[in-house]
Amino acid sequence: MDWARETDDAKRRQLTDAIQKRAYEFVPYVNFGQFFQPMAYRANLKGLISIGIPVMWNVEK
Repeated sequence: MDWARETDDAKRRQLTDAIQKRAYEFVPYVNFGQFFQPMAYRANLKGLISIGIPVMWNVEK
């Protein structure tokens, strides 16, 4: 809240640095890996949405 209320850019920078330091001390999220879902489809299909997971809407033959 202090950062949002602060109008001085120098003080905001100090608050930003403190926020970043705290974020590295207390890690709220750990990425344990990534995955890739391969998709195969026929050449005569149109409208496929490439989002990393297979979805079956918007598909036309």
